[in-house]
Amino acid sequence: MTTMADPTLAVQAAVVRVLRSAATAAGSSIFCPVPMGAEFPYVSIGQIQVINERFEGLEGALIHLTLHAWSRSESRVEARTLAAQIVAALDGAEGVLTGPDLQLNSCMFENALHLDDPDGKTAHAVLTFQLLTD
Repeated sequence: MTTMADPTLAVQAAVVRVLRSAATAAGSSIFCPVPMGAEFPYVSIGQIQVINERFEGLEGALIHLTLHAWSRSESRVEARTLAAQIVAALDGAEGVLTGPDLQLNSCMFENALHLDDPDGKTAHAVLTFQLLTD
């Protein structure tokens, strides 16, 4: 019995590459982890859950990816715009979310949650995506 290779690093690298080239409000500020003193707006890579989908001789994984969009603009428009830009860049982007160790069958946007953080200054969008690998 073979073991499934962990796709998390390949997924993270592909997501960072695609988002940095997507001309979002965050520019190249796509982090994991977020460095001390990072300037807003930025995107942070959150949780990545991998579920083994090996069956009938096929190898693959179902991946749940969480991204966080952060802003300290005076309105919530920047955070919501950044979230929409992330969705536009990644939803259906299985053709560009590739790498030497990553082949995706699908990348689908699942959910967005827009929050005001307790500090009273920060807007935060939590975005989840579902990816399916070969």
